[in-house]
Amino acid sequence: MDELEVAAKLKTEILNRFPEVEPFCFEGIDDGLSYIIVGHLADWLKTVPDCSSNADIVRRLNEFFEWVKGQPSGDDASNDILTIFTVAFLEDLFESANLVKLIPYIFSREDLTASKDYWITFVGAMNYQFALNLFDKDHQKSNNKPIL
Repeated sequence: MDELEVAAKLKTEILNRFPEVEPFCFEGIDDGLSYIIVGHLADWLKTVPDCSSNADIVRRLNEFFEWVKGQPSGDDASNDILTIFTVAFLEDLFESANLVKLIPYIFSREDLTASKDYWITFVGAMNYQFALNLFDKDHQKSNNKPIL
């Protein structure tokens, strides 16, 4: 799949699962820009107060990531859906006071620590450690299903 097809596929999937993201999209401007399109999901979530306490949002994020993981690998970062999602969305979680609280709901502690070097490199040691500490503050829901 080429970059434009990937961007269109991501936009369709995001808007189907998260219609609230639609006002953040700019028709004709975002077209073909996968990283921007996925970033709109984070942009929307930043406007939702305490989004980590919303079970529907957490469920939809987990389902979306399951979909992302099920997509075929791309040739490079321009058309690999998992890479695009990781860079344009997951990295954003660590850098927002509101979104970082989602991490214990969508990551398992084991998966977060297994990818420690990646996260420290791309989001910084302080942001990584802050996110890791959330697991010790009883922020996980009992029905949590990790997405990564």
